[in-house]
Amino acid sequence: MDKKSIALLFTLFMLLQPLFMPVGDLNSAESLGAEGRSTAPDMMVVEVTTILGGSVRDSGVNYLATDTHQISINITNQGLTTGNSILYLKYSLNCGVDYTEVNTGGTAVELDPYEFQTIVFSHAISNTGPCQKYQVVLTAANNEVDLLNNVQILDFDVDNLEQGEHLDNNLPQASFPPPRLPLGQTTYNATVRNAGTVAVNALFEISMYSLADGTTTTYSTGNVPIYPGSLKYPSNAQNLTLSFDSSSMTGSWWMNSTLTFSGIGLVVEDLGSRIVNFSQYRAEIIPAPDQAVVPGSSTMLTYLVTNVGDLIDSYAVSVEDTKGWASAAALPPIISGLEPGASAATAVIITVPINEDRANSSRIFVNITSGDGFTLSTNNLVMAGDLLLASVSASTVLPVVPVQPGNMTPIIFNIENVGNAATSFDLTSGLGGVAEDWDISLLSVRTSVLSPGGNESVILQVSPPALSNPLNPAHQLMQGTQLVVWVQATATGGGVPVAGQADVEVQPVIAVDPAIDTLEHVLSEGEARYGETIQAIDFGIEMRHNLIDDPADTSGATLSVGNLVFTPADDSIAGAQESTRWNATITPDSHSAPLIDTAGTPATNPNYGNPVFSALAVLQPSADGLGPLAGKLEVPVTAQISDTTGLVVDTSPVTRTVSYIVPKFHSAEINELDSQNLIPGTASTFNLSVLNNGNGVANYSLQVSASDGWLVTLSSSTFSVSPEMADWPTLSGVHIENITMTVTAPLGTLEGHIENVEIIVLDADTGDEVLIHS
Repeated sequence: MDKKSIALLFTLFMLLQPLFMPVGDLNSAESLGAEGRSTAPDMMVVEVTTILGGSVRDSGVNYLATDTHQISINITNQGLTTGNSILYLKYSLNCGVDYTEVNTGGTAVELDPYEFQTIVFSHAISNTGPCQKYQVVLTAANNEVDLLNNVQILDFDVDNLEQGEHLDNNLPQASFPPPRLPLGQTTYNATVRNAGTVAVNALFEISMYSLADGTTTTYSTGNVPIYPGSLKYPSNAQNLTLSFDSSSMTGSWWMNSTLTFSGIGLVVEDLGSRIVNFSQYRAEIIPAPDQAVVPGSSTMLTYLVTNVGDLIDSYAVSVEDTKGWASAAALPPIISGLEPGASAATAVIITVPINEDRANSSRIFVNITSGDGFTLSTNNLVMAGDLLLASVSASTVLPVVPVQPGNMTPIIFNIENVGNAATSFDLTSGLGGVAEDWDISLLSVRTSVLSPGGNESVILQVSPPALSNPLNPAHQLMQGTQLVVWVQATATGGGVPVAGQADVEVQPVIAVDPAIDTLEHVLSEGEARYGETIQAIDFGIEMRHNLIDDPADTSGATLSVGNLVFTPADDSIAGAQESTRWNATITPDSHSAPLIDTAGTPATNPNYGNPVFSALAVLQPSADGLGPLAGKLEVPVTAQISDTTGLVVDTSPVTRTVSYIVPKFHSAEINELDSQNLIPGTASTFNLSVLNNGNGVANYSLQVSASDGWLVTLSSSTFSVSPEMADWPTLSGVHIENITMTVTAPLGTLEGHIENVEIIVLDADTGDEVLIHS
């Protein structure tokens, strides 16, 4: 192997070595490394800056004046033992080509671990120019290894910068109408700071020119010295305050203001000019906030007027706007006798037209005119907001929709977005009158998002209750009864609710009704397990009507059973053929008029004078020894009137659906398919079958137990298996789950020993035991 290969392998070993080192060794290595570092101090120069003498940092460059500066040096020892070193401060005026020692011979320093120390030196700089430096060097302390942080350099240019800076002022803002100022002692401030390296003088001056007689007066702070800061402590802001007495200056004045910074040079900064008016009559008006108003609606905007003057004043209020949405006058139009410091409100009514586009807006101007003659104005913006509004109308051909007792009638309603913004609409419905047991429901309770002008149709289902005998007046089912049904639409998230309605009229009906008292029957577990049970229901046959005049009872009736419908209790089972395993018949299936039992006499016939009866017989499945599948069987029973004696009325058949609920039960069986012989110490596998003998899908969980030392495992301990009748009539064995059981007997087990291995079948959904097999 050549040297290069050896080097590569050695490098790889060094990189991977930590991965193979025990954790304890790693901790030990870290401790050794820490102990090695603890024998040496670590001296460090933290900061070099100036704390006295004109200096400033501007745009990333340090500037120092030709001045005597206080150089602050902060040092520390970050090692774990005391460090002794010599500190040198050196100065270079030629980009570090040559250095001279400021503290000739250096300064001895001694620092304990983690101790900080600040040392200050004075040094005079006399030459201007760029690229000058201060260098701080700490010599190596005893056994110090890291010397990279022992040196730090402060770069700077030397320049005597005369630079004053204006920060802020409280002078009146130029505006129209001009600002009105109080008479008396008037004070203004200009905030400045020294942004250079040498002291400058600042002069704040205001010149007042009377627009009435041309008088000119100038007020000044005089020269105020402002001093520079240092690199560590920049100069502070300073207020220049100017005061004068304006008691006799009633009227309008032109105010000019300047700020002058002077030293060797001169800089004049214009603080602006404005017209001001000194008066005892002054006011403020606070506008209403900008807001959006829904098209077609109105709002009131309130404005607050405050007398901030010195005398009682009155104000006339006027209103203007750019779109004509504002009322012609404010409320009130005149604010009278407002005391100094008091406030009063005035309001403007804004009405946005119903058809205004949501992108439009109007600027509202409210003007007040003082008793002194001056005018003050304010304004705010009003926008046409989102109009979230629907139109609801019934789409019917007839002015009145005919409805029949016991039947559902659909009515189409059209929902149109007549607003100016896209939205969906939440829908509700109801009956406009007092009537019991009417079912009014919508197939959809929310529209999709409709653009302005978009529309969508929804279906309202109107279901009056079935006829009763005698007719229940609270149901409002008498022929010719008219009621109102309605649909209401409200924009999702808020809006004005809008309703549309349709008139409905109850039609005349004569019908025969299978008066079945109970429409749902729940089978017992025994009936669900074994089948072959006949479920018999006796029910009367009644003629029912809603005619104003009772018709003659000359009507007969025919009865029939519709198609049986079965719904399995488990969604995973189709059960398409289950209904064919049931049978349902009606006896008798017809009755002649009258539908009253008149056989014999009241003394011999207990049912004499009562409605005639038929019986519904339902036979549960039992073919192939299998009971019914868990689920619900629906048996529709229909009665049809056979004669209306010439009356022109609705004779629609009446159907009642009887439901039979087959409850779900669990039953399991385990078949052992192999002889159970094994050799100790050797794993043996045996085939088992788990059978679902229940009537619904079973989710099984298996648990096994045996004596200590015996190892028993199952190939599958949780599974789902269908009942046998789920695929009737195929009966392909869908109820069987084949699994294997692997058993290892401990060494030393005697020949002929019989081990009882117990298998428990649990319902995984409830945790109940279904079977214990051994």
